[in-house]
Amino acid sequence: MGTEDDLRTDFLDFCFEHTVSIEEFPGIQTLCMKLAYRMCTFYPELMDELKRTIEAMEIDYGEKSKKVFLYVHGLHGHKEEALAFAEVAVPKGYQVMAIDLPVECKPWEVLPLLNEVLDYLYMNWKYT
Repeated sequence: MGTEDDLRTDFLDFCFEHTVSIEEFPGIQTLCMKLAYRMCTFYPELMDELKRTIEAMEIDYGEKSKKVFLYVHGLHGHKEEALAFAEVAVPKGYQVMAIDLPVECKPWEVLPLLNEVLDYLYMNWKYT
């Protein structure tokens, strides 16, 4: 990965996919993130995509459960704030998913993204 001409988009796609995969081991996620970073160095638009991808990664607290809370923080907050909430919810059998929304968007501009997240939740957790 020494020059701009060495970019293998298939491998970069692989790294992006495994960086965000919740089924992947954290060590593999970290290695893929590092490799993707090195590949994106010569391409500002790819570096921006990598940054957005990493920032958007959700945090899941608790074991896989039939019950889930979606934790969305307020302005100037961050998804890691969900830990205190998760410490209460997880022992009661809930899983907590925390996300960051794009800061540069107006509230009405994040609605499509929230709808995507809700679709993901409905597909992966049974609504009761």
